[in-house]
Amino acid sequence: MARSLDFPSGRPLITAARLQRWRTIPPGAQVSVRPGQVVAPETMLSAGGPPTLAGIMGRVAEVHPDRGVLVDGAAAVLSGVLGVGGTASGPLWFMPRGESVAMAVLQPGCILVYPQRLPITLMQRAAQAGVAGIVASSASARELEGFARVDMTALLDGQAPLAPNPPLPILLTEGIGDRQMDAVVLRFLTERTGQPAFLSGLCRPRRNLRPELLLAPEPNVVPVSLPQDTGIRPGALVRVILGEHTGAQGQVIQPLAHAVADSLGRPQPTVRLRLDGGALVPVPLAWIERVG
Repeated sequence: MARSLDFPSGRPLITAARLQRWRTIPPGAQVSVRPGQVVAPETMLSAGGPPTLAGIMGRVAEVHPDRGVLVDGAAAVLSGVLGVGGTASGPLWFMPRGESVAMAVLQPGCILVYPQRLPITLMQRAAQAGVAGIVASSASARELEGFARVDMTALLDGQAPLAPNPPLPILLTEGIGDRQMDAVVLRFLTERTGQPAFLSGLCRPRRNLRPELLLAPEPNVVPVSLPQDTGIRPGALVRVILGEHTGAQGQVIQPLAHAVADSLGRPQPTVRLRLDGGALVPVPLAWIERVG
């Protein structure tokens, strides 16, 4: 079984998944739930301090004096390529179409969705306005470093601390650069405007810890178990994340005996894809991710 990366990025969107997540209780707060209790995404898990929400629909599996509350349940999971910061919760909210980044009135306590390159001006205004977190398509590495006060190389190498240094967590669905949000992901988020969401910006690629956004699962869909299979094999539905076909989706037809050279001239294991438009193209494994 071939994989696209040593630390596979996995599937960017799963509409219903079985999962467990720990929720840390802030110092000075007390746990307000008990094992076996049914919780919703907006259920408060603590009292007497900063609010801690369940973030997913399920049951309390465990209460631990140090780790907090373990919630076992189901959620729709959007995984990011890159993230910074800690965790936050709030309703999904989009800026009104056509509003200026410098002038738009931002909604405090929301998870702001910005499906374009995220400018540092909006990061700073969101923090000042009390926005809980941001989900965006991409960002400049320099601007993200300046806002988050973290060295991106150290973060990706696993050397930066996991402590939430930024004023708010940020999840990038497409990564560093200037890229629009994937159309399927954008439609998924648009249809859930106003729904409560839980955002984690924690990111450790070498441990396959990815930033994620959790929402209520798709109705009438049987949740799948995590982790999902990320193998790149014939028949797999994939998305191209690098190269001239970036953003295109298609199906793996077959592995190729010959390799395609990357930008440095190094040969890369390659597969033949049939893109949605019908074109057959060779694409390196490292340039695609599994979506179905």
